[in-house]
Amino acid sequence: HHSSLVSQNQEQDDALGTAESAAASGENGNGQDAATKSSAPAPASASLASSVQVVVRVRPMLPHETGSTSCIQIRSSSDTEPPNVVCIGGQEGPKFTFDHGFDSRSTQIDVFSSRVQPLVDNCLEGYNATCLAYGQTGSGKTHTIMGPSSSTGVVQDEVHQGVIPRA
Repeated sequence: HHSSLVSQNQEQDDALGTAESAAASGENGNGQDAATKSSAPAPASASLASSVQVVVRVRPMLPHETGSTSCIQIRSSSDTEPPNVVCIGGQEGPKFTFDHGFDSRSTQIDVFSSRVQPLVDNCLEGYNATCLAYGQTGSGKTHTIMGPSSSTGVVQDEVHQGVIPRA
C-alpha cells in the first residue's frame, strides 16, 4: 500500500561525474567528496542538495479495504528528523529508513510543498531534477502524480491535484 517518490536534484554539468565519483569512492553521504565538489552555487533548497532522495507515501485504505487495520506506520528516527522510518507489522516487524515518509493522512499539498516544489524551484535556477513515482499496482502512484481519477482526466478540485498539475 505504499509507493516511493524518488527525486533527483543535481547540478547539470556535474550530474554524471558526481554519481560516478560517488559510486567509485563508496561515498554515501551527500554523493560528493572533496574532488567532485563544484564551485557553482548550491541549489536553493539545501535540504534537497543530495543527489538522490527517496520518499515513501503510504496511501489511505481503499473502500474495499475498510475494516482492515493498517500494518504500516511512519515514524521519525529521532526527535529532530522528519518522519522517515517505515515500520511494517508493528514494533517487532521490519523497519526501513528513507529520506522522508508520508503517512496515509498526508495531503497532496504536503507532498508537493515539502518535496517537489523545491525541485521545481531548482529547475528554474538551472539544476536538473527528476520526480519518479514507483510502486506496486494500486499503490497510489497516479494519485500522487496526477490526482484522483476523473471522467474528464482533469482534476478540478485544487486540493486534490497531484504533482504535475501543481508544478
